[in-house]
Amino acid sequence: MGNTFMKKTIVTDNISYIEPVSMSNYQACSGLVVTDKGTKLVIDTNLGRTESKPFLALERPDIGIVSHYHLDHAVWSSELMGTTDAELFVPEIEARYLSDFDFYLKRTIDGSPLTALWKHFTLSVAGYKELGHYSVYGEGHCFDIGRCRIECIGTPGHSPGHMSFYFPFERILFTGDMGVDRFGPWYGWPDCDLVKMIDAMFRLRAMPVTTLLTSHGGLFTTGIVERWDRALGHLMDREKRIVKGLEEGLEKERIVASGIFFKRMPVVDEPMRSFFRMWDENMYDHHLALIERGGIAKVFSMSRRICRYR
Repeated sequence: MGNTFMKKTIVTDNISYIEPVSMSNYQACSGLVVTDKGTKLVIDTNLGRTESKPFLALERPDIGIVSHYHLDHAVWSSELMGTTDAELFVPEIEARYLSDFDFYLKRTIDGSPLTALWKHFTLSVAGYKELGHYSVYGEGHCFDIGRCRIECIGTPGHSPGHMSFYFPFERILFTGDMGVDRFGPWYGWPDCDLVKMIDAMFRLRAMPVTTLLTSHGGLFTTGIVERWDRALGHLMDREKRIVKGLEEGLEKERIVASGIFFKRMPVVDEPMRSFFRMWDENMYDHHLALIERGGIAKVFSMSRRICRYR
């Protein structure tokens, strides 16, 4: 298989960080392979629509873990079940998203004019398939793979049951989709929760971590706290732009058109352009609800210090 569609970084003798060659159209993410004493575990190894299957066939994991239900993190799970004998674990809070397509559709895009487009993208482009057999896990669950202990940390906000993973002996943290990358945090569905996300970011920021692994931003061994502060700074910058627009009397449509998360919408092809705009509209709504409570700095007093990193 070589390195034709992935990059493998050896983090420790037992832990490897797997990155796809391409994350275009939000259909892939980075993940982990953990191996010790004859047992192999994978987390979020979604390398792409055609790449995941041969990867899983080669690795033959015993355990697979999905961090949350979003397509770029979860669609590989059906390939896992069809290619290996592995036991699949999904967050208990989100199990129905992955096993009931009608529920998934209702909780993401229900009532939107884009419903038909999103349904087509989910099924035909991304390859969503309902899961029939799986186990569930939640906050506080631990996976012990030989000498490696993996602690599951509930970090909701990006999604209702989003999980991050901590290796306490190695002080390694796999953040999942917590936004520690150049784009910053994402919260574009109605079921996202900006307050819970910020709370989770502060909790992860305070942990003793020497290696930070992310779903979309790479691997870091230096400046870890500062990277969290920059991620939080993205949120404060977005809030500031929205408040400025509101003070200038701009309507939601004008503020969203200037970009909340996605600033390059005009150069993106359809249907992604429409999806990006829809997600930015939802993120605007999440920010507005927090602004009405006084904003990030009031709700999270610690955040007042973050702007110095931006």
